[in-house]
Amino acid sequence: MTLVIHNAWRLDFNLALSSFEPHIRGIRNLIDLARASRHASSLRFLFTSSIAAAASWDSHALGPYPE
Repeated sequence: MTLVIHNAWRLDFNLALSSFEPHIRGIRNLIDLARASRHASSLRFLFTSSIAAAASWDSHALGPYPE
């Protein structure tokens, strides 16, 4: 299995949606590169973000999210 993990994304809610175009294009290029490999049939692409990771943090049990 080929696993690609993408965890680099600029987080700034003050930016216009259009400013993320280069990031989206870069992810697409990364996916295309992985799909061109000889292991493409078993390719898994995982995109994660700090917002998604922090959303499951139980602040009542664990306290404030460590930064």
